[in-house]
Amino acid sequence: MVAAEHEMDPYDVLYQCSSIESFGVPRLADLPVAIHPSVHAAGELRWLRREAALARRCQGRLRAWVVQAWMAARSRRQRHDIGRVDEVLALSRSFADLLVEDYAVDPGRTAVVPNCIDPERFVLGADVEQKSPVTILVLGRVVVRKGIEDVVALSHRLADLEGQVELVVVGGGSLWSDYRPLLDDLAPGVSRVIGGVSFDEVATLLGSSRLLLQLSRYEPFGLTVAEALACGVPVIATPAVGATEGISSDVVLLVEPGAIDDLEAAVRAELARGTVSQARRERCRHEALALYAPAVVADELLARLTEVATRPR
Repeated sequence: MVAAEHEMDPYDVLYQCSSIESFGVPRLADLPVAIHPSVHAAGELRWLRREAALARRCQGRLRAWVVQAWMAARSRRQRHDIGRVDEVLALSRSFADLLVEDYAVDPGRTAVVPNCIDPERFVLGADVEQKSPVTILVLGRVVVRKGIEDVVALSHRLADLEGQVELVVVGGGSLWSDYRPLLDDLAPGVSRVIGGVSFDEVATLLGSSRLLLQLSRYEPFGLTVAEALACGVPVIATPAVGATEGISSDVVLLVEPGAIDDLEAAVRAELARGTVSQARRERCRHEALALYAPAVVADELLARLTEVATRPR
């Protein structure tokens, strides 16, 4: 149908959002194609292999092997398909670099167009008093490459803060990866686990939290970082999280994956600052909106698609 419509009234560019695989996408000589993937199989596969022992513990040996084989097949298919497009729009510069490295994408065919947030759902509330215990939020899927083992290790480092701090883990597993058994090792007294929640509940949880942790080993973007900042919540994250690129160190502090001593020190230093001031909360939101407001992202996307559509082929 796309090919038929294009013949009658030509499109300027075909924009493929989220996925890299292009089953059924027409390849027409006069129709440029831009893809905007949210993740790539080679990145998932890298961490499935590195975390094979964790996967076997959580899911069993057979399932872990099957998932790796499936992701390897997807990686081969994606490497083929991505080589046929005119432009790759990556969610972050670090993600673009991985696509170049893993799939031999021409760097000249890459550009960065991030995800956007919903600034009306994720809002900066009124001044709030620091409640006790304060909430350190871990928000997202409990799966491979998310740094769940670091969350568990941190909980034990903070055990002396029982009654003052609560580490709240929100999220579930996926069909192909589920690390929730690791959460059984969280330190009691300072930890709580919540399953999947609605978008509105996510906004409420963020708005009532003191700090967000995003400890992924591989994260092309990490929308929760942008959403937390929009709610006035500071973030501790790893450099692998794409949404931290270009964000002030006053509102996002970076620690290397697995560096538990540095992570503990960063958390304790942040907590020692006490209640987040209104001025700092406003800086958090300003940083988020400056990069990830819908109008900002839409303008960048339109500019990139226009450039692809008018580029000589």
